[in-house]
Amino acid sequence: MVQNLSVPRLPLVFATLALAPAAVALAAPRAHIAPTHTCYVRNQTVRLKGRGFSPGGEVFFRLGKKSLSRLFAQHDGTLTGDFDAPTPHSATSAFTVKARDRSDPSRSTSTRIRVARTFIHLHRLARNRGYVIRAHGFTTGHGLWVHYLRRGHVVHNTLLGRLRRPCGSLSRTRRLFAFRPLRRGRYWVVFDSDRRCQVVVTRRRQTCRRDHSPNFSFSATIR
Repeated sequence: MVQNLSVPRLPLVFATLALAPAAVALAAPRAHIAPTHTCYVRNQTVRLKGRGFSPGGEVFFRLGKKSLSRLFAQHDGTLTGDFDAPTPHSATSAFTVKARDRSDPSRSTSTRIRVARTFIHLHRLARNRGYVIRAHGFTTGHGLWVHYLRRGHVVHNTLLGRLRRPCGSLSRTRRLFAFRPLRRGRYWVVFDSDRRCQVVVTRRRQTCRRDHSPNFSFSATIR
């Protein structure tokens, strides 16, 4: 009985060594790409970071059916690329970005990005109790500010509240013109996620300069 159970060891050693290269090949890192922000607005720069691609390999990117660009991975298989966010189809739209590794198609991958519309909805309450203010699409910064402009100058600003992720949303109930002194005349009300407002005056409107943060503005007359 003992003799029947004995197994030669040498073939097993060779078998283990023969499988070692295949095991190493299966351990290649899996490709991955991801955006650096949770949400964007139209034409805002989307930055993608990736890893696990063929070292020095060529990688092609597509946004839906549209070709974006091609990049070359670094020696460690990482890469970084930028493109402009597309136009959303609704308040918040999701788009698929695909990356194809030319040298090794098995390392191809995809991710999704969110793109939002920037808007403010005002619902006036009865008996002069103020407005319900709903904001969406303020994708930069942490809070939503209201800047009041008159004759090309900022006369008042206030923090409306903290923005919720992923796409910079907020809902508050308050009076719009609660500051004093409040003089008669035409004001421009600007909602912005930037605390500072560099006023821009044109023939038709007054607003805050938009460098990186989206904003929304409208005019109101105090009589």
